[in-house]
Amino acid sequence: KPFFKGTITDVGGPTANMYGLGCKIGWCEDPHCLVPEICKNLMIDRNVFLDLLKKIRGINGVKHVFVSSGIRYDLALLKPEETEWIIRFGTSGHFKVAPEHCVDEVLRLMRKPPNRVFIDFIHFFEKIKKQHHMRLYLLPYIILSHPGSDNHSIFLLKKFLKRYHLKTFQVQDFTPTPQTLSTAMYFAEMDEKKNKLIIPKVSAKRNDQRKIFENKRKGKD
Repeated sequence: KPFFKGTITDVGGPTANMYGLGCKIGWCEDPHCLVPEICKNLMIDRNVFLDLLKKIRGINGVKHVFVSSGIRYDLALLKPEETEWIIRFGTSGHFKVAPEHCVDEVLRLMRKPPNRVFIDFIHFFEKIKKQHHMRLYLLPYIILSHPGSDNHSIFLLKKFLKRYHLKTFQVQDFTPTPQTLSTAMYFAEMDEKKNKLIIPKVSAKRNDQRKIFENKRKGKD
């Protein structure tokens, strides 16, 4: 095509580095493959996605291959060769990740890894950057007003982002979506163990967590 100049902007899906995963036993009645820790039955192919990216980059006429979809950082740490390649050759400027929060209790409700895993990934990312003298930035995706979060958790989140010099424009308010556990928590006002939860209520006129988050971004108290 005459409009193609050699750049493929994104190879991946909602979570690019989950490509090629499998299960040793086929299926579980209550599947939680990645939380609270990565399941021992999860088959992680450390080459299939990397091989795919290299083959695409080798096609005549292709100059750049970027992975602009979100990267699951706990899996990225288990596949360092693949992750280093993506950082070096598959990132156009911003490396997208989705920590969503930093408070472990909120992360548990979100079915995300503990915050220490994201911190480990930040160190890995910075190490690769320094080794290869690259100007790249982590772009974290954040969710506000998730069931179980409160205003204090947003102060902790802003403090964490500032400590690690992370800036983001990918901030979303939690929106109830059918057939998700978070939505069930939102309407039941409790977690799966029937513990009572704080449920932030967001409206067009009132959004306390976003107000705190955006004011903090501007350097206000």
